[in-house]
Amino acid sequence: MELRHLRYFIAVAEHLNFSRAAEELRTAQPSLSQQIRSLEDELKMKLFERTHRYVALTVEGALLLPEARDIVQRVDGLSTLREISTEPRGPLRIASITAATIAVLPQVLPAYREAFPNVQLS
Repeated sequence: MELRHLRYFIAVAEHLNFSRAAEELRTAQPSLSQQIRSLEDELKMKLFERTHRYVALTVEGALLLPEARDIVQRVDGLSTLREISTEPRGPLRIASITAATIAVLPQVLPAYREAFPNVQLS
């Protein structure tokens, strides 16, 4: 099972409409339908009751929805943690002899602050 399958499932479950879910996900509706069928085949259960005009969660789909949301939320949290751990942060103190750096620091520091907003320069 791929994470995108769970994201697709959640979008369809929230909209109860394949076209609107496909629009939100920026994918084609036939592709979305195929991915949902693939997830249903993998899980060996039907997640949606659907006709041309009607989409509803099955009992199994309703049970899967909070679990899928939790999984996606946890994975997204890991992505945020990875970003935080790789981005420089914290204090940075710069000491220099004014005459030696008077021309360099004013040019370098604004770009550094923009690139690393979580570093507190002093």
